[in-house]
Amino acid sequence: MGEPVRVLFVCVGNCVRSQMAEAIARHACGDIIAPESAGVSPLGFIDKTAKMVLHQKGISTHGQYSKGLQCEDLKTPHLIINMSGIPGGPLFGGQKFEDWEVEDPFGEDIEMHRRICDSIEARGTLLAIGPFTDRAGALSVFTTREAAVEYAEGDPFVLHGAVSSWSVREWHEVLLTVPAAP
Repeated sequence: MGEPVRVLFVCVGNCVRSQMAEAIARHACGDIIAPESAGVSPLGFIDKTAKMVLHQKGISTHGQYSKGLQCEDLKTPHLIINMSGIPGGPLFGGQKFEDWEVEDPFGEDIEMHRRICDSIEARGTLLAIGPFTDRAGALSVFTTREAAVEYAEGDPFVLHGAVSSWSVREWHEVLLTVPAAP
């Protein structure tokens, strides 16, 4: 397999959502993703409730710290996951990004932190390997063959060797009724 895909997770303060995403990605997919995080306006600390929720899941934030997008320690990402609520186009000027709508739990109770963490964890799994836990592959559905090919050819996981092969197949939806067993 090639080098891990460098993914930068961005939120506003780099203290809850992007820190959670970085920790989750490193924990669950560190062999195929090299995660980092940053904030549009970093607060300079990782939220203690976010750390507690991650710790309860057995996920470490060791080595992570709050930083801004201009931090020299950041490596050039293959993909940016933007959770800031600010449209990524003007923010990331020409870099490959995805805008994720994720509520900001900063200052909220632990239950909201848990919901946001679970949401990020689910999205991160889809980002890395699809919905399959055996790493056998993933399924994406597109409306045209051209859209599927365009997506696959620009996918950073394909470009950097984390995906060994991909194919596009036509799929015909079939709806039927199966009679009940006697």
